[in-house]
Amino acid sequence: MNQKKLIIAAYFLRAVLMSLNNEQLKSAHNWEKAVYTEVEWDKNRLVWIPKNKEANEAKIQEIRDTN
Repeated sequence: MNQKKLIIAAYFLRAVLMSLNNEQLKSAHNWEKAVYTEVEWDKNRLVWIPKNKEANEAKIQEIRDTN
């Protein structure tokens, strides 16, 4: 898949994630490994990484704290 398609897929997935509440996110498999904040493409590792790791960790903690 080329980079343009990956970017489109990432924006689509972000839109889907933004429409889910924390309980729904928490019910997903591997939800703690997801990135919930803005991302950038790491060309060396071929993965999306959070631009702000602290903000992403804060969102993961917020989801963890959801009953």
